Amino acid sequence: MVFQAFLVALVAFFAYSSNKFLGDAMVNRPLVTATLTGLVLGDLQTGLIMAGTLELTWMGIMYLGLSMPSDVAAGAIIGTAYAVLSSADVSVALTVSIPTGILCAYVATACEVAISFAMHKVDEFAAEGNIEGINAIHIGAGIIKAVITSGIVFLAVALGTDTIGAVVDALPQAVLSGLDVVAAALPALGFAMLLNIMWDRRFLPFYFIGFALAVYFGVDIMAVTVLAVAFAAFRFMTTKVEVSEEDEF
Repeated sequence: MVFQAFLVALVAFFAYSSNKFLGDAMVNRPLVTATLTGLVLGDLQTGLIMAGTLELTWMGIMYLGLSMPSDVAAGAIIGTAYAVLSSADVSVALTVSIPTGILCAYVATACEVAISFAMHKVDEFAAEGNIEGINAIHIGAGIIKAVITSGIVFLAVALGTDTIGAVVDALPQAVLSGLDVVAAALPALGFAMLLNIMWDRRFLPFYFIGFALAVYFGVDIMAVTVLAVAFAAFRFMTTKVEVSEEDEF
């Protein structure tokens, strides 16, 4: 269990450090972290299932409550690890993932508050033109936060699924039932938010075509997706875009 916890902590360290040192690469999203967690634990299929489910879930959470912090990476990694190691149902794993992510968010905020005191030193380095000193503080602060947060993930997995399961079982049934309902609703809410961003009335007919294929004709979702991608590629390759002289370089 300790070795598995170490592997999962490495995934967490990668997720937390990449955005600090690689730009906003979005590798802390559940699509990446849950997939990598399933891969290192030897159950890629469960990792992929959790990746898709948690991506929509956390998307719904972010749009639901901007005042409620949530650590996407920690929640996805711990929830996926719990699903793999205990062979739990996805809804049960979500019950673990959501509150864990919220708890880790408060820890991450505390780390940022503690590290913020170094900003006074950064101001001094900036006044002196000391770029190396500013870079050292930036890199050091990122590493410290990544180590602390990934350490929490390590402890959560190292304690074992029995400990996590005992905590979940100790919750009142009303709380568990409420979390199950929220876990079932959040992916739909997240997908609705995604559609709201991408929505264009020109795409309305295709929405109903896909809906009819899936519901009335029993076409698999993957088949509908392949058809949509094929049509989009055909449309792209057969549409001519006129470029005016002003748009030419």
